[in-house]
Order: sequence, then C-alpha cells, then structure tokens
Amino acid sequence: MGPIEDRTREHLGTSDLAVIRMRRLMLDAARRNTRGETPLALGRDFLYGEIRPGEELIEPGVRWQETVGSRGEAPATTRTG
Repeated sequence: MGPIEDRTREHLGTSDLAVIRMRRLMLDAARRNTRGETPLALGRDFLYGEIRPGEELIEPGVRWQETVGSRGEAPATTRTG
C-alpha cells in the first residue's frame, strides 16, 4: 500500500456520488469498529455466496424498492424466447 492521500482539496462533482457514499460508508465502519460495534454488513445471518443479481423492467415513477421482496429478493420472472 502506498501513502495515504490528502483528499481535503478534492473537488468532487455529482458524477462522483458513488465515491462520496463509499467513503462515508468506510468512515462509518471505522468509527463503529473504534466504538467496539459491529461494522455495517458484518454479523448478518445470510451467506454472501447466495446473493444474486436481479433485473426487472418497471414503469417510470415506480420505486425499485417497491418491486422487491421482503429480503430484497427479486420477484420470480418467466423467461420467454
């Protein structure tokens, strides 16, 4: 690993939203660990190997969160053709 970069002078734009959110998650995980708490995504009762992608076409204006099951499972679909 190289030296820690000084990010205080960075100018992130709207296209960098994923970078911003990931950094916040990592900082939160470090703070939780420092407090002796379980960091996000650890200690869950599911196997990461069972996580599968899903896809579905939804109408404009429908929130994707409303189309998944209670555990975030994609609804069953029928493939044709």
